[in-house]
Amino acid sequence: MKRFSLILVFLAFLAGCAAAPPAEEPAVAAPAPVAEAPAAPEKKPTVEETTEKIRQERPKSLKDAREKAAEKIALLEEKRKTGGKKKKAVSESSVMKKYQDLLALPGTPEARKPEILLRLSELAYREEESALKKSFEDGSEGEILPGDRYPRSIVFYRQLADNYPKTEQALTAMYNLGYLYGEEGEIVLSARYYGKVLELSPDTPYATEIHMRMGESAFNLGQYKEAVKQYGQVLASKREEYLQKALYKLGWAHYKLDEYGAAVEVFSRILDDEKESRENLKTETLDITGRNFVEWGGVEGLKKYLAGREAGKKYGDLLYRKVGDLYMEASRHADAVATYTAAIEAYPLTTLALHMEQNVITAYLALQNAEAANARRQSWYERYRPATPWDEANGAALGQERDKMLEKGLRLAAIYRHSRAQRGEEAINASIQQYERYLELFGMNTEDGYEMANSGAQAYKEAGQFRKSADLYSKVAEAGDFTSHRENASYRRVEVLGLLFKQDPSCLDEYLAAHWRYVELNPESELVPKLLFAAGEIAFEAERFPAAREAFVKLVEEHGGNAMNADATERVARSYFRENNFPEAEEWARKVKKKKPSGETLDRALKLISFSVFKQAEEAEAAGDLNMASKHFFRLVDEFPEGEAAQIALYRAAEALRKLGKEEKAAAVYKRLADEYKTSRFAQSALTLSSEILSSLGDWSGVAENYENLYRLTPDAPDAAGYLFKAATAREKGSEDEKAIALFDEFMAKYPADGRKAEILYRQGLMLDKGGKSDKASEKYLLAWNTPAEGDAALFRAKAALVLADKELVSFRAVELKGDLEKALEMKETHLDVALEHLLNAATLPFSETLSEALFRAGEGFEQMKVALLESERPAGMTPEEEEEYKLLLEDKAFPLEERAIEFYKKGVDAARLAGIWNGWIEKIYARMENLLPWAFLRVEEASLASPPLPFPGREWEGGK
Repeated sequence: MKRFSLILVFLAFLAGCAAAPPAEEPAVAAPAPVAEAPAAPEKKPTVEETTEKIRQERPKSLKDAREKAAEKIALLEEKRKTGGKKKKAVSESSVMKKYQDLLALPGTPEARKPEILLRLSELAYREEESALKKSFEDGSEGEILPGDRYPRSIVFYRQLADNYPKTEQALTAMYNLGYLYGEEGEIVLSARYYGKVLELSPDTPYATEIHMRMGESAFNLGQYKEAVKQYGQVLASKREEYLQKALYKLGWAHYKLDEYGAAVEVFSRILDDEKESRENLKTETLDITGRNFVEWGGVEGLKKYLAGREAGKKYGDLLYRKVGDLYMEASRHADAVATYTAAIEAYPLTTLALHMEQNVITAYLALQNAEAANARRQSWYERYRPATPWDEANGAALGQERDKMLEKGLRLAAIYRHSRAQRGEEAINASIQQYERYLELFGMNTEDGYEMANSGAQAYKEAGQFRKSADLYSKVAEAGDFTSHRENASYRRVEVLGLLFKQDPSCLDEYLAAHWRYVELNPESELVPKLLFAAGEIAFEAERFPAAREAFVKLVEEHGGNAMNADATERVARSYFRENNFPEAEEWARKVKKKKPSGETLDRALKLISFSVFKQAEEAEAAGDLNMASKHFFRLVDEFPEGEAAQIALYRAAEALRKLGKEEKAAAVYKRLADEYKTSRFAQSALTLSSEILSSLGDWSGVAENYENLYRLTPDAPDAAGYLFKAATAREKGSEDEKAIALFDEFMAKYPADGRKAEILYRQGLMLDKGGKSDKASEKYLLAWNTPAEGDAALFRAKAALVLADKELVSFRAVELKGDLEKALEMKETHLDVALEHLLNAATLPFSETLSEALFRAGEGFEQMKVALLESERPAGMTPEEEEEYKLLLEDKAFPLEERAIEFYKKGVDAARLAGIWNGWIEKIYARMENLLPWAFLRVEEASLASPPLPFPGREWEGGK
């Protein structure tokens, strides 16, 4: 195939068509050898005649030579077609043999040999060229290798050129050797013979062509400086047909020499040429010029080169693109980006912008700079969208291509921004902008647009722009041509409206409508029950109970097997309950119970039943139908004995019974409540109320039992001590003294630091005395006195002391002064002393009642001692005189006792005056003092005595002297 390509180049050259050079190292096609075949003369011409004939027949130009060669080739082809090929071949061979024989004859003149050799060369060339052509025709050209195409032609031309270099034929031979060696790939030899032509004939019309070919040979040999020299000679000739090609190859030579600036200047002469015929070469020149800038100056150099270059305005964008493309081919992606972007900035309206923009994206992605790639995509909206300057300039021709690029760019940018936002790497608003731009330009009438609308709605949601999200989801859900996101979008619309509803409750109707619309659009969806239930819940929370029931009932009736069925039924019951329709609420709640729901739902249903029954009881109660109210209360207790409502119901039933005047039944219900629900928060109140009722009925045993139960239920409660104390007190009031004493003992053991201990001991003493256990009673009194107590509780210490004193005074009064008078007197005095000690103890405590009593009893005791002494039995056998003397002695003995009595009475009077008190004991003291000292204690007028006693000052009084 290589031979075939060479022949095509050769034939094209002969036809006057110059083939384009390859991208890297183009070669200018060589002309066909000059084929001069003068006819053999009938008589031997002279050397001068031969020379002149050759000069006249020689082609005047390379063009002339090509035309003559083409005519000869056409003639040969015609003869071949008419069957004359064999004859011609035989004829040419015969001629060649004739000339060879002639050349070998010893007598052949040397002057004829150049002509003979030239003729042999031409005949050999024709034969070898014919063989080449035939090989192309039959497909055997591959068997003829370079170097074997023109072996005989070259031999004859070499003999001519080397042996007869100064002959006229030698120039033709040298020229054709240059060509044939070029065809055989022998570039050095080709250049050598071309050079010899110029040496022998500097003014040859082929000089420019030869310089061109020598330049090509030097270029192909890598001798670029020599190539520059030869191309310079071509340019100097100013031959128009060689000018552009020579410039092109000269620029290439400079490029190969790394003389990039010089190369660019040469190439600029081609690029700046405005002739249309130069367009093909300009395309190739742009390529190599771009390569120069890749190696020299880069994009900044390119900018400087084009700045102020008027002609550059016409091809600057092409050159930018070429440089960018070369960078891309070399994987120099950062430089490619810089070049393309500079091009677009410099030529914003160029038709190449779309190509370069897409390459920018490719380069950024190769650099793994997704951020920059998407930022660039985003910029397309402002640069290329409809109504932009670029669109006005190019939209008519490139609108479709632009739309395709812009659609994909905005779509990918939106997706990229969205994904970054979802990873928390940037704000969501960047992606929203891209979605909005996309939908503005392309809408959602395509599958991609539909997808973008769905994703954009999600982005709005993530940004908290719930209104926009809901509206866009609505469009996606309602899209008629696309349905892949219908279910999801209709569901997300519900979801987003839920978020919006939290911010703006006024969208409730829209929110509920979205639930129903989901059901309409997706009737077979497994989420329908969920949406119905949700709609019911929302309406329920908004207290739109009929709307809530509509959703719940639809779920119950159409989705009986759904797991939410029982819950929906329970919500219906609850909605009736919220509307105070308690009979309906009870009925629907009982339906829930029949469906055997989960534990939680069943629990709610049972509570609804109990509450509905309770509310029906309350309504009856409010209507004044207490009997019906109590029936409902008891119905609730019977059906739901374990619930708290039952406790309340019992409590309220008891209250109803009280209002009906059924006190004993009420107390029994309170008691039942406390007995059956010992840990109930109502138990305490119930027992307390029961105790109040029983107290009013005088049932102290029942009262005691209630308080004791209260104590047993809450032994660690703050009121536990009070309950136990009240239980003991109730037992005491009910004359159950032993139980009372036992409970008081338990109280003191449980609460040893309680301030009522003195009172308890005192009361135990009273009960023991009542039971005839005086000694044990005295022990209790004594313990009571010795028990510390503060405030009013200390009163019982004083009372205990008074009881102890009273016991001693009883014994004191029981002793009669007779018989053994001394012994009796000693006994009586002892009892008085003990009693006096107890009385003085009582008097030390600041209680007016016990103080005044103690002082009175002390004074009374001394008076009684005085009387007993004066009335004591007289010793037997006394004379009247002795008896009178004995009487005087007794009076002397009794007088101090009266003084002691007066002393105690005075203390009572002083204490009463100091404290401003008046009571029965003070009254008695005054009565005794009026009797004993009438002159000092005269009664005031009766009006004064009629005045009420002065108020008792309480603890402020500390006692008197």
